[in-house]
Amino acid sequence: MKPKMIKYCKSIDLTGPFLKRIEEIYEMVIEVIKEEPDKVIIEDYINEDGARTYTDLSFLSASYLVSIAQFLTNDTIILNDVKDKIESITISKQDYDFKKATEKSRLNLKILYLHPGIIGNYTASKENCDFLWKHARDYFFPLLIK
Repeated sequence: MKPKMIKYCKSIDLTGPFLKRIEEIYEMVIEVIKEEPDKVIIEDYINEDGARTYTDLSFLSASYLVSIAQFLTNDTIILNDVKDKIESITISKQDYDFKKATEKSRLNLKILYLHPGIIGNYTASKENCDFLWKHARDYFFPLLIK
């Protein structure tokens, strides 16, 4: 896995067996799409007990958006062509100013693709909001239909 991806994982407290699992999935994704992903998005939320819960994992490459729901226990891969245009992006936030996340920050992006039936839903908490927002600006926003 690329050093920047490992750094990202560690920055949102994904280490040890969690990081090992992400690295295994990364290798599996390369085998499936035959190219190396450029970016990774890890979805998380804060549960009722105040603990961070990690849910879905997405890898972004030049050609594909590869998603694995419930990645800690699931190996089902969903492939989408990155050329699919986006019709709309709904941004929901809580205690987030789009500049610097805090412990209370929450961010959700709901992406409606032009291709029928494809909807992306990405959630982040705490410092992960900054990473999700950067990926939204760099990756998803350019795909919006103008």
